Amino acid sequence: MKNFLLFFTLLAFMKADGQALRQFNLNIGQQFSSFKYQDAGGNKDTNLTFRKGAFYSIGLGFDLGKRHQIRPEIYFTASGANSKFVDIPVEYNLNYLGINAGYLYKIISKERFAVNTGIGLSFDRLLEATQSVGFVEYDLLEEKLLKPWDYHISWSALGRFMITPSMFLNLEYRYRYGLIQIENSGEGENAHNIGHLAIIGLSFELFDKKQ
Repeated sequence: MKNFLLFFTLLAFMKADGQALRQFNLNIGQQFSSFKYQDAGGNKDTNLTFRKGAFYSIGLGFDLGKRHQIRPEIYFTASGANSKFVDIPVEYNLNYLGINAGYLYKIISKERFAVNTGIGLSFDRLLEATQSVGFVEYDLLEEKLLKPWDYHISWSALGRFMITPSMFLNLEYRYRYGLIQIENSGEGENAHNIGHLAIIGLSFELFDKKQ
């Protein structure tokens, strides 16, 4: 946790010529998550379906010129997947605390609205992990069946709309793909987190923009 706070504190004090802290962002959303999974024989699990989970984040925006922005954030997200064994429902619930280093490019930049696209790299710490088979629940974290960290790349599309000169409404779609196998399995299985996020948030301008 100290590393998360140190990362964010250092970014908060970044300010140099052409690179300035401009925004404070608050976001909430829904993540539709699942696993990209195959067994040792290369067979996919066709029973896996997406499940819905919460997403919350706080972040900053550093302008790099007129069209480029660095966007660090700290977030909590509920991930996992739904499946079934015979006719018994199986649910995977994974909760992560993460930091994301994002980059945005302004495709359209107007006074009252902007359209952005971007990429990000995130590092997630697993806080809680359970598997429910019918009415029986297993603690995957306690049994050390999952790795405590995950790493994601993401692509996002963001619309930004002025409410007041110092406050904007953000509407964002983000796709996330886990870079590592999340299971501590040595049997050739391969499982990666994937997720589609629908995010709404408020962005507060901290300083007047340079003319």
